[in-house]
Amino acid sequence: MIKDPVTEYYNLVDSGHVSLYETNPALADDLRDYFNRCKSQDIQPNIDFTDEGFGLYANGAWTIIESVAKECGIKMDALTIHISDMFASYPCNTMPLVNDKWLQVYKPDTDPPTTDFKKFGHFVGRASPDRVAMHVKLSKYKDDMWFSLWHGYDFDNKFFARLEGLDEETITKCKKIVEQLPQVNTFEEPSKNDFYDWPNQVKPLHRYYKNMFVDIVSETDLDTCFTTEKTLRPIIFKTPFLLMAGKGTLQKLKDIGFKTFDNWWSEDYDNYTHLQRMEKILDIVEWISVQYNVKKYKEEMTLILEHNYNHYVNQEWIPMAKQLGIPDIAFGDTRTWE
Repeated sequence: MIKDPVTEYYNLVDSGHVSLYETNPALADDLRDYFNRCKSQDIQPNIDFTDEGFGLYANGAWTIIESVAKECGIKMDALTIHISDMFASYPCNTMPLVNDKWLQVYKPDTDPPTTDFKKFGHFVGRASPDRVAMHVKLSKYKDDMWFSLWHGYDFDNKFFARLEGLDEETITKCKKIVEQLPQVNTFEEPSKNDFYDWPNQVKPLHRYYKNMFVDIVSETDLDTCFTTEKTLRPIIFKTPFLLMAGKGTLQKLKDIGFKTFDNWWSEDYDNYTHLQRMEKILDIVEWISVQYNVKKYKEEMTLILEHNYNHYVNQEWIPMAKQLGIPDIAFGDTRTWE
């Protein structure tokens, strides 16, 4: 009689060794103990990263995972990683999960309070290096932009080292900005619960989305196609968007049935990431800034905006995502908020 292997999970988030940008080398010792225990007790090794979805290549975590697994005699086809990124792929058994905001459907009020119309929106919670740089680059348009940049990481030498590649003037402005947080022209800072609680975290933004042309989305991770509530916001609020995210993220959205805006501007920026992607997006922003009647463009985009909203609300993207190989386990119970 063949015994089914017992499953035990190593929680990568709870370990405290992994962050968006770096990994503590102490992860190796933890994993060595875990993998050796798995082998001695005939346990199926599983790495749980369902509380996050940022990339494990750029922060060095995957190098440690792969190296220690090899050292302990764990083959890649025996190792499973569960990660909250529906597009994730690693050279082991990858179980990509859907970010829960995509399943907890939010239907906003149809008539939010009115406010002044502006061409741009850029809404940021945590002030990571790339987001601070984008905020600085967009500052020339601040009179025609709704924006927020609330709080940040530790603004130390490691933080500023990640600005490498930018011109000195921009780096100097970034250093100044982080000393003056928050930078906001929308609403008062929400409570900690509302800041992270769905859908309360997006409700105050509705009035601004209704009264702007395009959202410049700054996603969590620029090294993966990890799509969070930040990408969902313009879809929910029927707003065009430019997506500062990992290479190929726009194409992934198209693969699961969403439509984008290449009839109005070039989306070849999706072939790039980091600074190159930022510069190409800024070229589009500059073009939009000199357009006289962007409301007319938004009206032309109505069919696309309605399609994306309905595609999300009706969960029509789910069967298309399953066709891409995302396992059924990734799609739990859906919930609708109104």
